[in-house]
Amino acid sequence: ENTTFQITNMSNNNLEILTYDVNGNIIKTENINVNSDNFLFDWSKDSKNGANLPKGVYLIEFKSDLFNIRRKVIL
Repeated sequence: ENTTFQITNMSNNNLEILTYDVNGNIIKTENINVNSDNFLFDWSKDSKNGANLPKGVYLIEFKSDLFNIRRKVIL
């Protein structure tokens, strides 16, 4: 089951999404060109090589020219 994040007012923006482990290591980076005012992102809980992440605490960071948002996720 995926975890979904909703971000509004994103039309025509590039969005970088980074997943960090509890030690601050980058596990995965995704770059998305958002063409919608209402953007939904399904976090798939996997690493850059596609492996499922183990249970633990993760930080999801959403970065654009307009904002920088971080959210903690517990698996």
